[in-house]
Amino acid sequence: MPRYIEVLAQTLTPRGWNAVPIEGPGSYRLRIDSTEVSFSDEAGFGWQVAFEGDIDEVTAATIVEVIARQLIEFTGRPLAVVPL
Repeated sequence: MPRYIEVLAQTLTPRGWNAVPIEGPGSYRLRIDSTEVSFSDEAGFGWQVAFEGDIDEVTAATIVEVIARQLIEFTGRPLAVVPL
C-alpha cells in the first residue's frame, strides 16, 4: 500500500465508528454501516466530505468532528469545519 494511502487511512478513518476503507470515487472512501463517506482533496483548501446513504445530520456532523480532531492531532494545525 502506498504511504499516502496509509496516512489517509490513519487520519481520515474516524476512530470508534467501525469504519472500513472501500474502493470508489474520491481521494479516499469508507463505509460506516450502510453509509459511504467520500473525501475529495480540494487542492490545498481542505477536504470535501460527502455522505451517501441513510444518515442523519447530527451523526454526520459528529463523524466530521471526530475526523477534524484526528487531522488536528496529525498536523498540529487548527482547522475549520465549513458545512455546505
